[in-house]
Amino acid sequence: MRIVLKTSKLASWSRRLGSIAFPVLAFSVFMHRSGSIDSETFHLIVFLGLATASLAIIFALISFIILWFSGDKGWGRGITGLILGGLCVAPLLFSLVQFQKYPIARDVSTDPETQIELLSPLASITNVEQANQQELIRAFPNMVVRYYPLSAEISYDLVKGQIIQNGWEIIGERPITENNAGQINAIITTLFGWRDEVAVQIEENAQGSTIKMRSASLIADSDLGSNGKRIERFLLDMDNAITKYIRDNLELEQPSSAISDPH
Repeated sequence: MRIVLKTSKLASWSRRLGSIAFPVLAFSVFMHRSGSIDSETFHLIVFLGLATASLAIIFALISFIILWFSGDKGWGRGITGLILGGLCVAPLLFSLVQFQKYPIARDVSTDPETQIELLSPLASITNVEQANQQELIRAFPNMVVRYYPLSAEISYDLVKGQIIQNGWEIIGERPITENNAGQINAIITTLFGWRDEVAVQIEENAQGSTIKMRSASLIADSDLGSNGKRIERFLLDMDNAITKYIRDNLELEQPSSAISDPH
């Protein structure tokens, strides 16, 4: 007697749903990054895509239990659905971990007392209740004002060069004058297409120059630590750039050469 093995319908549906969710979410990220869809539409697509991916995972897990006891076919389809669904929900799980790890904030600065101006119209959105500066500094110990032994003009050029190297879109520049600090504003497009704004202020001090920085998310109520980490990375890169500039461009004083005795 020939035993006919059936293919699990749940496993098949898991693969179908995963095959729908993954390309839909990937294409929506591409469109959001390019500006083809606005953030509200993107959020709706993400919600529907994650719901579909979650069903793919659930169907796959249930099918594995049934297949284990029935001996039917469908393991490959279920595994495919599980992998595709898992790839879709992985960023969400990562975001939940970051949400627990970092203070709630959407607008952080090395010096909250200084009103570093943002230029994006979205920057005027009322902030949610945020962690105080002490909590932010504990989370981001390198997010502090920098003092460099170089003129403000040189520091300004190095800041601008670092912004360009990072691929950020400069939307405003205020050159340094005798009475005003210089400032550069730029927009960052995140991996999933959200826009953040950074503002870097450069001013002269008695020993050289001072650099302050602000970074703000223009959409999300919680930045999941991205702004604090961005400021830390940028200022650490500036530390390295300043060190390299001093090493490459400041000549060490050399002792005067000895005059030979004609006798």
